[in-house]
Amino acid sequence: MKHLIKLIVLAQILVGAPALAHTGGHHGGVSERIAFHDFMEGLQHPFGGMDHLLAIIAVGVICVPARKAHLGLNMSLLAGFAAVLALGFGVSSEGQNLAIEWVQFSFIVLFGMLILFHRYVPNWVSYIVVITFAFMHGQMMPEVATSFAIGLWLATTILMVTIAEIYRTTLTKLSMSSRAQLAKHLGQGFLVSAALIVWVQ
Repeated sequence: MKHLIKLIVLAQILVGAPALAHTGGHHGGVSERIAFHDFMEGLQHPFGGMDHLLAIIAVGVICVPARKAHLGLNMSLLAGFAAVLALGFGVSSEGQNLAIEWVQFSFIVLFGMLILFHRYVPNWVSYIVVITFAFMHGQMMPEVATSFAIGLWLATTILMVTIAEIYRTTLTKLSMSSRAQLAKHLGQGFLVSAALIVWVQ
């Protein structure tokens, strides 16, 4: 998992991607640097900033119940996230995404806390935070072409499930104490990353 995060960060540096996927000049709250038109643009959008990538990675991590002896993916949470994200796209409206960067930042902090203190956080709290993020992120996007929304939804879902499976596979090779240490480091990493995003924007 640490190697995966390093590779993602390195890739962002190499391609010169910004810390925030929604940056640049704004018109009606919508970044002029970002197009919201076709399927390929939707596929590429989650990779347009570290805020998007960190949020998706965090959700994938949260969808693996690390404190359980028998590891499996929390399919209800994964499916719920995907469904509510689609619902959010369906009710989105232009001009409501003015604070989308701060929504991303706030939820990255929350995700980091959930991961850091996963042993003490009830499952229902994780459900509420993840599902709320899915709806708000979809709803706060501007009105986008259907093809763009499909591409963004597909890329987000595939990346989230992939991260979850990589994390689950990693945890199966670790003892319970090592799992706790890994979760601790990941949680701290997300909190530090959130601070860096605010600093560089």
